[in-house]
Amino acid sequence: MAYGYVSDLIQTLQDYEILDIILPFFLVFTIIFATLQKVKILGEGKKNFNVIVALIVAITFIVPHVTDPGGPLDFVKVINTAIPSVSLVAIALIMVFLLVGLFGVSPKWGGPFTGFFALASFVFVGYIFAASAGLFEVPVFLNDDRLMSLIIVILVFGGIIAFVTGEEKPEKAGFFKSIGDMFEGRK
Repeated sequence: MAYGYVSDLIQTLQDYEILDIILPFFLVFTIIFATLQKVKILGEGKKNFNVIVALIVAITFIVPHVTDPGGPLDFVKVINTAIPSVSLVAIALIMVFLLVGLFGVSPKWGGPFTGFFALASFVFVGYIFAASAGLFEVPVFLNDDRLMSLIIVILVFGGIIAFVTGEEKPEKAGFFKSIGDMFEGRK
């Protein structure tokens, strides 16, 4: 039974707090390094400098968690609380596009609906991180993971059903026309 061994391994790594230190370190290092490589703040071909800066930022990120767990600067706690919710939002968006793609349409990026997806994602992620950091009190009903999952599933399937069963009205323009323009049929 491999599940028992994997579960035991993960529990052992959690008991020794390796997951609380190593995973956030690699996450921050990778994001900072990739950003520095792409933006080229330090100049062209400065990979060694980018590695050093990313390493310093990642170590600085996890030090408060190691020295004062649960303290006011424990960003690792915020990451460990927020990442599962952010992942849920990302998976929900990917599932929307996957299900829409099953009906023979492909997204056309660049319209106003694309901006809506970007803005909605930004708001969701900002809300999740702010709530995880304890910047405001989360309403009690939003703390129930099962309820939030149900709401997301209902919204996703409701949107897909509305899209598939809706009739095209070419004389209408505006927001809903941009939704139709984004999901035009494959040629």
